[in-house]
Amino acid sequence: MNAVWVVESGSISGGVRVILEYATRLAKRGHKEIIASLDYQPNWFDCSGLDWWVFPDYNVMMQHLKTVEAKKIATWWKTAHFLKNGAKEGEGHYLVQDIESSYYCRPIERVNVENTYKMGLKMFTPNKWVNDQMPDVSWIGQAYDDRFYKRMKLAYPTKNRVLATARRHALKWLSEWGDVSRTRPVIDKSIEMMTFGQDPVVQFVGAHKRHASKPSDRDVVRMYSEGTVFASTSQHEGFSLSPLEAM
Repeated sequence: MNAVWVVESGSISGGVRVILEYATRLAKRGHKEIIASLDYQPNWFDCSGLDWWVFPDYNVMMQHLKTVEAKKIATWWKTAHFLKNGAKEGEGHYLVQDIESSYYCRPIERVNVENTYKMGLKMFTPNKWVNDQMPDVSWIGQAYDDRFYKRMKLAYPTKNRVLATARRHALKWLSEWGDVSRTRPVIDKSIEMMTFGQDPVVQFVGAHKRHASKPSDRDVVRMYSEGTVFASTSQHEGFSLSPLEAM
């Protein structure tokens, strides 16, 4: 089975990681998996076994994809919008990780997103909530790696540790975490603040205690197991990785 996953970028995000997990695991089973992107291959994920194609824009990408015999999978509403011009009948698929109209305030933007769900692409999701809202989207349960995520004896730290992710994205509300980290240590000196993620929390110097910029999966599991509380500041999560990781 040949498959082309259409992405805009390989930037760090849970949604992109889900795509790369699907593609690399299928490649390990002997399938030919291709990423068609407007951006270069990321260095934060092992993309071994994948062909990574880079295009200057979506129009050039779709002209090329017309010549490729493969299943073609849109992974975001904008990629779905363009994919209708690059896939023959029966080739087009759509990975719907979230109902993405919820991200936009302007009605016209919401309509543009919702129209992609009516294009006739074969839709599937790893998110049961999406399937509950749109039953015509097939639910394919998400897997997890039991080398990292498993029952363990919790090793709580001697201090009360509040853990949070650090990412400057409109939906992640990092500023809310800043308010907490500035005020709580003043009230209670026993509380230790810790963040992990791609964005250093330099603006919280003094109140903020520790930050891990590039933790491995194993490091993330350890931080969850040692934390007293995980503070999720996200305004919205499509597939909330934090509870899954915390398991």
